Amino acid sequence: MSCIKPSQAIKSPLEENVYLLVGNQMAFADAIATQWKNQLKQHHPDLEKISLSIAKQADLEALHQQLASFGLFSQAQWIHITIELSTFKKHNDLLQLLNSVPKDKFIFLQMIKFEARQKKNKWFQAYEKQITVIECFEPTPQERDFWLKRQLKIQKLSLTPQQMSWLIDATHGHLSSAFQEIVKLSLLSENQKIEDDLMRKALSESSIYTSFELIDAIHTGNTPHSLMIAEKLMRSDALPLVAWSLNQEVRLLLALKVAQLQRKPIDTLLKQHRVWASKKQAVLNLASIHPLDRLQSLFQLSSMMDKQFKGAPGCAMTTGLFIVAQLTQQAELPALKQH
Repeated sequence: MSCIKPSQAIKSPLEENVYLLVGNQMAFADAIATQWKNQLKQHHPDLEKISLSIAKQADLEALHQQLASFGLFSQAQWIHITIELSTFKKHNDLLQLLNSVPKDKFIFLQMIKFEARQKKNKWFQAYEKQITVIECFEPTPQERDFWLKRQLKIQKLSLTPQQMSWLIDATHGHLSSAFQEIVKLSLLSENQKIEDDLMRKALSESSIYTSFELIDAIHTGNTPHSLMIAEKLMRSDALPLVAWSLNQEVRLLLALKVAQLQRKPIDTLLKQHRVWASKKQAVLNLASIHPLDRLQSLFQLSSMMDKQFKGAPGCAMTTGLFIVAQLTQQAELPALKQH
């Protein structure tokens, strides 16, 4: 078969009955899946949608039963399968099952936490030989612009080149964040064309960041960027999520620090906390930098932050920013902006 880009998949009709999508750009995955399901519904109004997850051998048996039951139904089926790579290893068995899928059934596979380096693995190359693979990694500027224009067309909006530039800058080219902003603009505006003032106001009031980006920023040690993300998230009603994320991160760092001091193996610990291979070194470096007593104190603060946003005395936002500043080696906490 072949590997294709998301822009090719979006433009193409649904020609195969099994596709595999890899990469971290879920916005592309959602767009492709939605378009193809709509195509199928034109020919199969009674299209049945099924979601399955494959993480272990037993899940393959469940899939086999699902495939074997196809003959009992006359309607077409769209089966969205997520594969948990950290626990699933029976790829040859899965490929054998996929070879037996009837032509009027459609399988959309997604591999969770797939990294570009895994394309060299033999098990992945076996997928490439048998089914079409869609690679949804970091988009090129051309792919990003194509996707954004398509979403604007769907929402019946029109942006000037200047407004498009504002959207890309405000969302750092992150497709999911950009999609959220496009949907919000469609709700705020009664017209196809967006006024500049409305565009600026909508973008300025948004938190275009996620808790994952906050943790990534902390790993880089970039204090100003980390504090900016944390404050924007907490001011956009994501304070509980920030509290949980910081608590989990400090808990991980504390466990790694203890393991390092006791010279215990850490691979199992990293797997338990579902740390990606690409993040492993950054997390280990951060655990090495901080002394044990500091991480113990930060863990207590993260627990206190959780209680504060639930009503306990103290300011949860100030506590959260202090934790972020400490994790990124900032000695003092900058003053909060007044709004």
